[in-house]
Amino acid sequence: MIKQTTLIFLLQLTFLTGFSQYKVETIPDPKSQGQNYYVSDPDGIIGSAIDSLNNICAAIGEQSSAEVAIVVIDDFEGSSDFDFAYNLFNHWGIGKAANNNGLLLFIAKDRRRYQFITGYGMEGSLPDVTLGTIGERYLVPKFKEGDYGGGAIDAMNAIKKILQDPDAVKTLKAEARKTSFWYKHQASLLTALLLLIVLIIVYIWMASVSKK
Repeated sequence: MIKQTTLIFLLQLTFLTGFSQYKVETIPDPKSQGQNYYVSDPDGIIGSAIDSLNNICAAIGEQSSAEVAIVVIDDFEGSSDFDFAYNLFNHWGIGKAANNNGLLLFIAKDRRRYQFITGYGMEGSLPDVTLGTIGERYLVPKFKEGDYGGGAIDAMNAIKKILQDPDAVKTLKAEARKTSFWYKHQASLLTALLLLIVLIIVYIWMASVSKK
């Protein structure tokens, strides 16, 4: 009886684990609900934040004609989050074919990974370095707190500002510098550098005195 119960438990565990690992084809397309839906959250990770994200994505589309999609899941099949997100981007055909102006934010919670995928038409406004800064500035801190919805909202709002006003990138970079290791510890690092220089000078002077 114990062996049978254990076997049933293992089978259930395997089923649940396999079920949470999505394939590209099994992720629900939000457009199946209507054109005003942009977020796929089949595991209910971001909760009520989905409404705010749908509104932000709709605003981005109205202001820039870009087509945006957001996917938040527990896990997926395969080893590469980039390959999975890229294949999903192409499978859904995100972005108008003529402009290739799609943008996908893909989040895999259990792996603590995220990916931005853009069409060629978006690379001028949102190059990889800008999206990387957005991810580090807005997604990573909120994800560490378990606030995946809040992180996605902050990141998409930053993207909306940049598409509205390209100069907003300068503000983003300035904010990112303020959170950098150098900015936070520049006083201590400068003090250590000066101390090192003094020690080197003293060492050189003592070496010259000993030779004389």
